[in-house]
Amino acid sequence: MLPDGRYSAWFRIPDKEGMGIITLADGRLSGGDTVIAYSGSYIQTGDTFTATIATRRHAEGQPAIFGIDEVEIDLVGTSKTTTASCTGVVKQRPGVPFEVVLVRMDG
Repeated sequence: MLPDGRYSAWFRIPDKEGMGIITLADGRLSGGDTVIAYSGSYIQTGDTFTATIATRRHAEGQPAIFGIDEVEIDLVGTSKTTTASCTGVVKQRPGVPFEVVLVRMDG
């Protein structure tokens, strides 16, 4: 089970990848990268990690990984004490496989 804190987030689709920072705190998720902000919620039950995330652009720059700035993402995966590995569905790109790995930054 992941404790509250900051996590590096590595995410990818078949032809692109990116990185960002995620903060988990009491069931709420927030963070971003150089151009996209993330917000949402998460639930942990044992070693199962689920999250719902919304994205929006906060700065000019490179295109978002999906080619759309505002998307809704549903993730499910497993968590340990410092990492989580998830797969997801992006509602605006349902046929595109999406993977996320979270790694704890502070301890």
